[in-house]
Amino acid sequence: MATVKEFLTRINRIEGVNGCLLVKKDDGALLGQIIDNHEKLSSLLYLGGKCSRDIMGSAGFTHCSLLSFRRENGKNFHMFGVDKYYLGVMQDPEYPLDPMIQKVNHLLSFVNTGKAKKTKGTQAGGAPAGSL
Repeated sequence: MATVKEFLTRINRIEGVNGCLLVKKDDGALLGQIIDNHEKLSSLLYLGGKCSRDIMGSAGFTHCSLLSFRRENGKNFHMFGVDKYYLGVMQDPEYPLDPMIQKVNHLLSFVNTGKAKKTKGTQAGGAPAGSL
C-alpha cells in the first residue's frame, strides 16, 4: 500500500499534471501536497466536494466523477473523489485536458478497485469508479 507521498508523487508524474493535493472528505484535513498555494486549494477542494455532494443529493444524482475550475491562464484545477478523500490536480496549461483526465482516472482505478476498470466509468460490480 502506497503512502500519501508516494501516491501524490505518482499522480504528479502524469503528463499534464502540474501539482496535486489530497484532503479528507469528512473534515478537509490536508494529508499531503505537491503544489503551490495549497492552503487556498485545500479549502476549495473540501468545500467544492462538500457542495457537489449536497447538490447531487438534492437533485437526485448519485455520482459526480469530476469537478473542474477553469482559469484564463490555463492552470485549471480538477477535483476527483478517491474513497474517503478528495484529490485536487492542477493542469499544465500546455497540455490538453482529456488525455490528462484519462490518465488520472486510470491511475485512480487502481486505487479504487485494486485493478484497472473493467467497464468505462465503473468499478467491478458496476459501482461508480470514484465520486465526489
